[in-house]
Formats: sequence, C-alpha cells, structure tokens
Amino acid sequence: MGTLPVMLHLRSLSMLWLLVFFSFATSFTAFENWDDDIPSVVYTYNRFAEIQEKCGSVLSSASELKPDDNRSSRIKEELSFVNGDWEQDSGGAPLMPFDDKEMHRSPAGPGSFLKLASFWVVDVDPVRRTRNMVSLSGIMEIGVTARQPFSYRPGWSPKFRKDPGLSSMTILFEGPPLIQDDQIMLVLRYNRTFSLTTGNITGEMKSLHEKSDFKYFDGVHLSSHLGLHSKYQFGAEELLSKACSPYPYQDSLVDEEVILFKDDNICDTLHRYVSRGMFDIMPSWKSVGSNDDANKLGPFILNGTAKDMDSGSNYFRLNVQNLRCSQGIDENNSNYARVFALFRVIQSWEDEYTSADRTGLSGLTLSAEGIWRSSEGQLCMVGCLGVVETSSQRCNSRICLHFPLTFSITQGTTVFGTITSISDTDSQTPLWFEKKTPPDHITSPKYLKDLGKKWSYNN
Repeated sequence: MGTLPVMLHLRSLSMLWLLVFFSFATSFTAFENWDDDIPSVVYTYNRFAEIQEKCGSVLSSASELKPDDNRSSRIKEELSFVNGDWEQDSGGAPLMPFDDKEMHRSPAGPGSFLKLASFWVVDVDPVRRTRNMVSLSGIMEIGVTARQPFSYRPGWSPKFRKDPGLSSMTILFEGPPLIQDDQIMLVLRYNRTFSLTTGNITGEMKSLHEKSDFKYFDGVHLSSHLGLHSKYQFGAEELLSKACSPYPYQDSLVDEEVILFKDDNICDTLHRYVSRGMFDIMPSWKSVGSNDDANKLGPFILNGTAKDMDSGSNYFRLNVQNLRCSQGIDENNSNYARVFALFRVIQSWEDEYTSADRTGLSGLTLSAEGIWRSSEGQLCMVGCLGVVETSSQRCNSRICLHFPLTFSITQGTTVFGTITSISDTDSQTPLWFEKKTPPDHITSPKYLKDLGKKWSYNN
C-alpha cells in the first residue's frame, strides 16, 4: 500500500489545525495479500519535499507553533475520530466496489447502508524540523457498511475487505515505504477550539492521477466532529438569546398539571437519562403538511426522500451524543447549568449501536448549546444544522427538554422535548420527541430514589 507523508500546521487566520497527507497505495489485489503479523513499525518522516510540492498552497499560510510538552499526546487524542461520514463526487470513478446484494433483501431496500470513515494518529515525530509544522503517522479505515462500525483501530497493515454488505479499506499514512505510488492526497481541517460553531472536522481526499488512469477515483468529502478528548468552550449567549429569551421559553407541550424536575443536579440527570439515549419521535411531527416540509423532519433534511412514520419500518428516532454539562451559580445566587449536545436522527434500518457511535455531520444532525435553571425546570437550547461554519446562518432551531415527575395513565415519559424554529417566517414543522419510562421502572425503588422520590401518581 505505500506511504503517506503527513504534516500538521497551524493556520493563524482561520484558527485551524490542518493535516495534510500525501499517500501511496496498491491495487485491491495487493491489499488482500498483506499479512497482519508484521514486525514492529519504525516511523519515518522523509517526504517533506513532496508535501511542499503538492500542497504548497495549503502550507503557505502556516504560522509558528509554540513549544508544547504535551503536544504529542494531545494530537493523538484530539485529532483522531471514529465513524465519521464520507460522500464521493459522482464522476463514475468510485473509491471502492460494494456488494449490495444483501441490501436488496432488507425491508429498507438497497440504499440502507452507511459510508463511514475513522482516523487515528498513531505517532508524532518528536523532531521539530520546521517551526510551523509537525510530522505525523496515522491510519484511516474507510468503507461502506450495513451494520459494522469502524470503532477500533486496525493494525499497521494496508487492507481491502469486500463481503456482502461490507467494503472497507485501511490506508496507512507515513511509515515505511511499500509498493506502488497511488498518489492520494488527504487534507483534514480541525478548529483549534471546540464551541457550538467550531466543532467540525472536515476534509477531502483526492487522487492526483489523471482521470484516464485506472487508479484515479472521484473526490471524497469527509465530516466528523471533535470528541470527548476535546474540551468544549461554552459561549453561545448571543445565539441562545434569540432562541430562549425570555427564559423559560413558553413550550406549548407542557401541561400545567405535570410536575417538572427542578433539582440542582441536572448534569447527573442528563448523563443518566439523556446522554446516548434513543428518543421516539412522536407522530404529530407531520401535522403540518406543506410542500416545503415534504423532505424534512422538523429542521432535519431527509436527503430528498419523504418518509411516513406509520409505514412499518420507515420511522425515525433521535439519538443524543457528545453531551457536555457545566454547573454554576448565577448573579442571583441561583443554580444553573450550561449544556452542549449533538442530536442525530436515526432511521429504522440503522443498527442502534452503530448509529450511536457515528460522528459525521449532515442535514440529520443538530449541534446544540443551552441553559438549565433549576428554578424553572427547563433546558432550552439553540440548535445548528449539519456542518456549522463560524457564522450562525444554520443556527435556526430551538430545543426544549423537560423532565416530568408526574406519572399517570396519560403521562409515562422520563424526558420529553420539542424542536421548533426560531424564525417567525419559517414554515418548519415542530418536532416532538420523548423517552418512555420502561414499565419495570415505574415502581422500582431504585428508579424512584434516583429521581429524588419525587414521582407523584395521578389518575
């Protein structure tokens, strides 16, 4: 498979960490013949001239990196990601073949697969060869899958795997030279800070061969977001004021007779009952039936295909990922918490565990930041759709979450919420979602204790 020289540089203007890779790979046949049992890897960094020649326009904006004793460990943790999304330009030269025979047997049809990509930084060159660049070695696993995620780092060996419902390619970046020059360039962009509008990871992978060459493939576009190893920086007060001022937002979903959880320790409750949780989307989302809503689920864009929640397998759920929560006391000596989370729409054919590990950003994701005040019992957030740039043009959704303590024949949810539009002129259909209380939890002493014994039972 070949080597891929890697450099990391800091672009001062856009405040990005930028990874630039220059790769070599073998044919599919050669991929399949590699042995996993290879000796210990010695990482080499000797292709600076090639990087500077091919990537000069990108590297020209690099600024000096300040000394940092912890840079190596931080880079390995913060710049690695798993199960991001990828799409390819439609020019007739696919990155890899895919056997979709199993998909035709699926009730969801032949389109029920995911395109996932994971990347791991495995080595950082301790030698500072220039003031504005750092050399790296890494591994990428990229493929098409029906159920299997790419959550675990593969061994240092290039591979191509093709089974019914699964195709994957393992690509090595830098490292010892191997066989044939396949001329692949990969650029990954990371923001230096992690906030509501700067949590994106984006990238492009392209072939440097001529289109007539059999090794050429159409351009690949990647997306992910910064993960748990990156510290989130709260600070979306201006955007939040547009969504939640005056606070609390008057949510029509809340019945006045329902007693709401208003405890100070909201962070523990969120991590217990919201983080990585699957929420049911209530059928009333389709109560507004305008043409503009035909391919949308609330603010989410359904890739041009309208879905019917009542048609068996074609329904949706909402998954909450990457939750961050920070508690404090405001100027009025009242308890509050600031919260960040990523909301992802999951289709019925997706494997629940695979989907919970996805990190790609698209029209099916909302990045959200908000505030909870114990005096009001409401988490109100502003949500930004898909890949968010530094501007706020895609931050047009309001998300409200409530934790009812009243249980009755008509009220059996642990958490419920709404997603509505901030704009008065937007025809977006409100989206309602909930997490039901499991029947065996309703009378469970431990469950009642976890909620502070504040359940009340009404007829």
